[in-house]
Amino acid sequence: MRLSVNLGKRPADFGANLRLTKKSHHDFTMVIAGDGPARQKLESLMPGAIFLGHLEGLEFSKAYASSDIFVFPSTTETFGNVTIEAMASGLVPVVADAGGSKSLVKNGETGFLARPKDPQDTFEKVNRLLDDPQLRARMKIAGLDFVKNFSWEKVFDSLLQIYLKCLPGKNL
Repeated sequence: MRLSVNLGKRPADFGANLRLTKKSHHDFTMVIAGDGPARQKLESLMPGAIFLGHLEGLEFSKAYASSDIFVFPSTTETFGNVTIEAMASGLVPVVADAGGSKSLVKNGETGFLARPKDPQDTFEKVNRLLDDPQLRARMKIAGLDFVKNFSWEKVFDSLLQIYLKCLPGKNL
């Protein structure tokens, strides 16, 4: 079992998250794609985690495709494109109930929404997915169904319709 992690804007939570999960599960690997100034500190806080560094293209796709669960605690992401990418790769997302990702995940159906800035709640949801492969499989299929009809054209058209409704004198 592999957990793919996007540290987003809350990298410090992951040391606590990993320790909480390791207490009850020994059959998973935390895999972190990406790099940044906090990496050295995170490596010391997360013994046993695999740090892949910065990935692009096929390497990035392989990292996602070989994982099972996507954890994204960011509360400030405006859209959450990484959540769409994860779901399209067959990962079940556990994301903060804040920012852009909360509008992309149907809680309990395509993934889980966790209380923002709450590592305990995040990893209670991760533990549920680790404990229940059937639930994980159902959410994976639901997530793939959701994203297969997703396109930037639809996103921008929806945004345009919202803007048009805000214009004075426009009844669309």
